[in-house]
Amino acid sequence: MLKEKAVRAESKSIIQFNTDQLRHGLTAFNTPLLPKYSKDWAVYKSSLSSYIAPVGIADLFLTGNFHKGFYLIVDNGEYFINSTDEKKNDLQQKYNGIFGLNRDSQNALKPIVTAKLGELIKKELGL
Repeated sequence: MLKEKAVRAESKSIIQFNTDQLRHGLTAFNTPLLPKYSKDWAVYKSSLSSYIAPVGIADLFLTGNFHKGFYLIVDNGEYFINSTDEKKNDLQQKYNGIFGLNRDSQNALKPIVTAKLGELIKKELGL
């Protein structure tokens, strides 16, 4: 199916949107990643140059391995994001909505996937 092919072709963009959300401390529901960091950890994280989320809000980024492990699953018209990182299960239990795109990310992604779909349709039609 061309739609699934277009989504697969833009998997890097989809993953980038998801990891960008997390770096800003947002879930797929566009809510802050809670529970918040402890005060000591929040002070430490805010001292890091890579910290983007509001002070005290989780971003699930320290070494980058969790984010680097992200991949997209396309199955029967449904799309899922997951990670190969060993911390994945623990993080999923602690934080709700870490995988998936919030409404803003979905809206930003639509023209990207639509453009890719247009390319695939033109190629399919030999245009």
